[in-house]
Amino acid sequence: MESGSGGSTIIASKIFNIIYSYETDYRYVNYMNNLLEKQLVGHISVGETSKFGYPENQNQQNAKKISEVFIPHLSSIEQLYSIILLDGRCRVLTATKLYDQLSEKDYLMVHDFNRPHYKKILEMYNLIQKVDKLAILRKKKTSKNKIESIKKEFSLDFR
Repeated sequence: MESGSGGSTIIASKIFNIIYSYETDYRYVNYMNNLLEKQLVGHISVGETSKFGYPENQNQQNAKKISEVFIPHLSSIEQLYSIILLDGRCRVLTATKLYDQLSEKDYLMVHDFNRPHYKKILEMYNLIQKVDKLAILRKKKTSKNKIESIKKEFSLDFR
């Protein structure tokens, strides 16, 4: 599963049997699906977007749509573990929403982890490995109060 498609989607489509990839920019969704020659990238409808898929209307409703896009998939998949790549909008908020859905076996990967605001994710997840700008993480024991605090802090952060 990934938010923010591109080169990683192309690679994943050749490796994994099941992938779910999402974008906020419908034009980029069409571009990627044409490139992949199959409908693997879904659209998160947030209205018009600017460069890099930032919604022009950055409100609670759009943040919720983006940050909760994986939840239906996680509850319906019967796999040994899931790998989720956050490379799109609302990365920290999405990490908070995923926390209760993930097991200790699942992997959360965050691209551009060198950006200071993504370090907040380390309050909920252990860093397993870092390769260049990609962090590979697993969930750690974290209080509900801490998760709710981070969720509130990043509720309208579309980075």
